[in-house]
Amino acid sequence: MESLVKSGCCGIFRGLIHGCYTTLLAAFLNFRSLFAPTSFAFFRHVSLSLQQAFTHNYRNFSSKTWGVISYHPALHELLLSSPRTVEAWGLPMVIPPQPWLTSNSGGYLLHKTRMVRTHGEGSRYVKSADRQGNLVGVLQALDVLGATAWRINEPVLKVAIEMWNKGEQAKGLPAPLKLPPKPRPTTGDKKLIAEWYKSEEVRKATMLNNLAQRVDSNYKLDIAKAVSFC
Repeated sequence: MESLVKSGCCGIFRGLIHGCYTTLLAAFLNFRSLFAPTSFAFFRHVSLSLQQAFTHNYRNFSSKTWGVISYHPALHELLLSSPRTVEAWGLPMVIPPQPWLTSNSGGYLLHKTRMVRTHGEGSRYVKSADRQGNLVGVLQALDVLGATAWRINEPVLKVAIEMWNKGEQAKGLPAPLKLPPKPRPTTGDKKLIAEWYKSEEVRKATMLNNLAQRVDSNYKLDIAKAVSFC
């Protein structure tokens, strides 16, 4: 194996794998189609034709060329009009969960989950403690919690919904974040332009993080309203 690495074969293998991914993605884009309306203004006629659901093109951003996959507007409308689905494992259980036997066995009836969500060194530490029998008390405590019936606190839910509609912030209920972009420097100073690009990346990352938190909170509020039996 060491000789393969020194000879550069691993780089060839990585190139082959990348080429396979590219070919599969191209095949997906070519064969994913949908019937979308085609309008003819001169004849005042609208008909349906088979069009590509996804298209691939290139855009320049931050002095680099990026490959971009775009979707057809008709696909966007189709997704917006389709009924929303909810992952069953994200809903409150209506029967007692399975007892926790190990750190990887227990809780949901069908959906496999771990007692502690961790990776790397933390995951190895949990498995080692489990093999040595040091998690018995923790597993028993989880069984007691799982055997406790849940109930939606309706007064708290009403307050949370009201705060959500007003855009107010509380712990676990983030308010919408608005960070307007700063104008790009008009001078040719490369240092100022680099700092502007960096600040834009931080701003966009902060906005995306806030959006992800709000989507998660909205998801939980919808579930709470659905099972509150108001």
